[in-house]
Amino acid sequence: FVFGMPRRGVKVDRRPLKIIVEEKDNDNLRERYGGVSGSFVLEGELLIPQDDQRREMVGIFMHPTAATTMLPLPVALSKLGMHCCVASSRYPNNDTLLYAENIIQDLGRFVSYLRSTLGYRRVVLFGWSGGGALAALYQSQAENPTISHTPTGKPVDLTSLVPADMLILVAAHCGRASYLTEALDPTIYLNQRNPQQDPVELQSLAIYGDNRVSPPYSKEFLQRYRKAQRERSERITKWARTLPPETPFIVEGTMADPRWLDLTIDPNERPKAGTCFLGESSAANDMPTGLARFTTAGSWLSQWAEGVSELDALKHLPYTSVPTLIITNGADDGVPASHGPKLFDSIPHPNKQLVNIEKATHYYIKANPPRVQKRQLFQCVSLVASFIDEQSSIPLETLKKEFSAQTWDIENSRTEQNLSNSISYRALRDLPTAPKATGFNHVAMVCSDMASTVRFYTGVLGFSLVKTLELPDGGQHFFFDCGDATGGLLAFFWWPKMAKKRAPGIACASKAEMDAGKIPQSVPGSVNHIAFDYPEEGMEALRERLQAAGVWVSPKIFHAENELGFAGSRDDPDVSIVSIYLWGPDGELIEFSSATKKMFPTNVQDRVLHEPKFLQLAKL
Repeated sequence: FVFGMPRRGVKVDRRPLKIIVEEKDNDNLRERYGGVSGSFVLEGELLIPQDDQRREMVGIFMHPTAATTMLPLPVALSKLGMHCCVASSRYPNNDTLLYAENIIQDLGRFVSYLRSTLGYRRVVLFGWSGGGALAALYQSQAENPTISHTPTGKPVDLTSLVPADMLILVAAHCGRASYLTEALDPTIYLNQRNPQQDPVELQSLAIYGDNRVSPPYSKEFLQRYRKAQRERSERITKWARTLPPETPFIVEGTMADPRWLDLTIDPNERPKAGTCFLGESSAANDMPTGLARFTTAGSWLSQWAEGVSELDALKHLPYTSVPTLIITNGADDGVPASHGPKLFDSIPHPNKQLVNIEKATHYYIKANPPRVQKRQLFQCVSLVASFIDEQSSIPLETLKKEFSAQTWDIENSRTEQNLSNSISYRALRDLPTAPKATGFNHVAMVCSDMASTVRFYTGVLGFSLVKTLELPDGGQHFFFDCGDATGGLLAFFWWPKMAKKRAPGIACASKAEMDAGKIPQSVPGSVNHIAFDYPEEGMEALRERLQAAGVWVSPKIFHAENELGFAGSRDDPDVSIVSIYLWGPDGELIEFSSATKKMFPTNVQDRVLHEPKFLQLAKL
């Protein structure tokens, strides 16, 4: 991979994503170079661990302008086993005409594509660096849209954004406007240096050049300095409002934050004064690729104007409600140390975490020569994995209170009849008599994530969870009341070794597994077996009928809630289900089943006793 990324972990497939967007240009103004007028293409990549066909969860990375395809973090997460989408807005590596309101529409298109087209059930929105404010803006508008126009008056429709399920902000600052304001060179009056226009008194604030003020800086100096920075930003904003939105201009002096020279300001573990994530801060102050160097009046208002731009995490995080993890990097030379705690404090709900990674740089990359900070990157990945696992789990008490049936009775009215022999085919007509099945007992399917399955079938479809079983091979078996008039249930298995595989359809269980007394495992999306409710006293008669028809049928199996999962006789008090098994014409496994009182105790709360499992990223 990149920058010496360790090759351990799973192999990753990089699949290109292209979303064609048809959109009329505003007043014939083209925001992108080349291409077909009236449309553009959003590009990204989907990083998928090889042989992992799950569509349970995906993380998405987007930055307002920087490409995220080669960042170490999404690559490392995908090597761990997480699906990641690295997406670019319509302004890749060029923010001259950038409008924040357009970017969140682009991000929304990726989120909708991941959910609706690719089928991912949960989306984790990552905000790295300047992407932190973008993520906060997106989530607030997805939950409660309030923005209807850009700062230049262009209408925007943000009412169809799909909310993410979690926010994870890594090395994130508060927003492009506040970040730039703290980096503006206050010795410049407006956008560019002009000796005839720049007041002489402003030169007393110079931190670069022959007549510079040297660190450490006094409190009084910093107060004057910050005030002058805000005033310069306000002057540029006021001037930009008088210009046509597409008017281009240059902004000089945009990396003059005293923090980079005085390590006592917002102290952290950044190693050297005078440097920042762009290199020497004095050079970055005016180099062609500096912050906001080439912009337009409309773009300045939308992304760089403090108090006007919506790329403001402190403004939008208070209006988000999803679980949020904020990770700060101890040796970050790009984001001030105070920004992470500010972001954390702005989140109103308690489901949030703030963690600092010691000695980590902004990109988790050391320079000269460039190489990944493996330890710090691993710590970041571990924090992300643990947070996602924690938010994905359902504690047992919550499972009982919010998802489980409070009242449920297995004793439903059932009509018992004998199997009809009024069939013209002689071999069937002459079979021995046996009782007819009274309805479905349960359909047993296989899921890749039991916690997600519980949320969907109970929270979305309204099925009640009526029984949980822990299997001796590390799996689980959960039962849901799907409203069948005869008490038939929908059941799901989960097995850790099968959680990444996918093969929809009815599973073909092996006779060897059945002869060995094992529950045959199958992959997520499959129907493991079909079970019909059947009176226990009629099972021997049914076995005789099946054997007479030349069908292999198992002896009675006594499923038990013990360490083995089975019992040797019906007299064992742990027996919960009595079953016989056979195969259908295509090898599908069929069960005739009868539940005992052990399966469904009188006290409903004694039936749901196990937390649902899923493949935890941290353990991968």
